[in-house]
Amino acid sequence: MGSSQRRNAIARGDELQRKERVMEDKFTMSTGQAHKLAMAFGRNGWTNADVKELCGGDLLAQILQVVRGEAEVKTPELPTEITVGGVTYEVLSFLREGETSVRGDVMVERAKEMRANLGEEDGQRFLEHWQDIPPVLDGEVEFIFTDWRKPDDREGVVCVRWFGDRWVQSWDWLDLGWVNSCRVLRRKSVL
Repeated sequence: MGSSQRRNAIARGDELQRKERVMEDKFTMSTGQAHKLAMAFGRNGWTNADVKELCGGDLLAQILQVVRGEAEVKTPELPTEITVGGVTYEVLSFLREGETSVRGDVMVERAKEMRANLGEEDGQRFLEHWQDIPPVLDGEVEFIFTDWRKPDDREGVVCVRWFGDRWVQSWDWLDLGWVNSCRVLRRKSVL
């Protein structure tokens, strides 16, 4: 093989290596990967509209930074004090360090210890003035009014929670496990 043939063979080899590197950098999704991704979306409650939103703009680039450890997701700081209907409340957790949930009777006892065992008057204020609740809390917490009990069953307590596009009342049973998203309130000031 002459020197010009060797140079041509080396050039062709270099070109093939460059093409292979380009192909390695180019994203392709196998049918198996698409299936795994579809299953993960479904398992985590995604809708087709959510996936469409995910594919728009540079959102995927931002998520990729998190996946690669180049960025982190920061959750918004939740307020520890809010004013609703002219009354200021402290927003308190009844969980202690290391706990992920407690029984309802434990939650009620701790609410009493913290003077955060509020009833119907305060619960109604939250329902009537729900627009005063900071939007950062929408869907993030539930307010438990441990002294507002179901008339025909003292084991039912009122929760004020975000539902759809507003805060609403619901009854929950004390025998449930009460978790970190549940909060009790202590009056800080009165009207």
